[in-house]
Amino acid sequence: MTMQTAAERQLLDWLGQVIAGRDASLDLLDDGLEQLVVRTRLDALAARSAGGARLQEAARRAFAQSSHIERASTECLGHLRDAGVEAVTLKGPALAVRFWGDAALRQSTDVDLLIAPAELAPAIRALEAGGYRLGGVLFPGWYEARWHYHRTFNRAEPPTPPIELHWAVARSGLTRIDTRAIVAGHENVRCLHGELPAPAPHWQLVLAALHAVRHHFPLRELVDVAFVARALDERGLALAVREAQRAGVGPALYYSLRMSALRFGGEMPSGVAVLRPRGARDAIVRRYLAGLPVTGGVAKATMRLGKVVTPLTTSSLSRLPASFAWSLSDHPYLADRLDRTLRRRVSGAGGA
Repeated sequence: MTMQTAAERQLLDWLGQVIAGRDASLDLLDDGLEQLVVRTRLDALAARSAGGARLQEAARRAFAQSSHIERASTECLGHLRDAGVEAVTLKGPALAVRFWGDAALRQSTDVDLLIAPAELAPAIRALEAGGYRLGGVLFPGWYEARWHYHRTFNRAEPPTPPIELHWAVARSGLTRIDTRAIVAGHENVRCLHGELPAPAPHWQLVLAALHAVRHHFPLRELVDVAFVARALDERGLALAVREAQRAGVGPALYYSLRMSALRFGGEMPSGVAVLRPRGARDAIVRRYLAGLPVTGGVAKATMRLGKVVTPLTTSSLSRLPASFAWSLSDHPYLADRLDRTLRRRVSGAGGA
């Protein structure tokens, strides 16, 4: 593993105690540790264990933002429900309440909704009828749809956070995740103002693992994995393992749990060793994991290796060629430049 600074070790030790359910104080002895907490987006969680005006203000902002996200989620779910479309929320207040213990401890910046693929057209119509409009995102809509299986909606008046409408949680054809089953088997989580539908706990673990893999195992996403894993009983963990195997993403769950254990201490949950791949596949992934920083940015070389690792952890052997092609062609900024160039040429040709 990469070398850790004293501040990083202190942060990881504290997180390990929090995840284990023990009362733990976080002594912000210098600005470096506080900056780490802010950079890793754990400032609202840290505010419960440490003083300081900056962290307390972060906690207040997190509470207000969580309330805003929940209300926007409820409104969008209402529009979808009126159109006969069933949906669940991903991440957001429901995840924070259910597994972090409080909606304000894990701040979100947008609303993530998951529907079955067959419901996409009526779902888009329902949100547009509610005053939401497609667009206003960093990257082109065709790129969002092809590589991230969602489209983003915005509304200026009254203002709302971005709304991401997902119809899959992993690339269709490369994995075997039944989105309909996730939606149909949801649980309702009591949040600040009411209940939000969310994936069942065993699915939350699988989804948290996939999210961690896709973003190079950042610290907050590993906290998600750790909190959800801690909340599952033996049956729940067995369900997560079974669904991950069935979907072809078992290695993603295994390595996410392994990274969580390495970062925060503790043992790997029993029953997950069966998900570990063998031979060269395992060696490549472990080399990549060993080069990941604890709290800093991911180097370009490691990020490139991550484009190889993602298919190795989220695809079966028979699907690896197609999965590599999908992952290696994922270049958001190139897609954005291409989109802008084509639009300028089309606009110029139309004015000629």
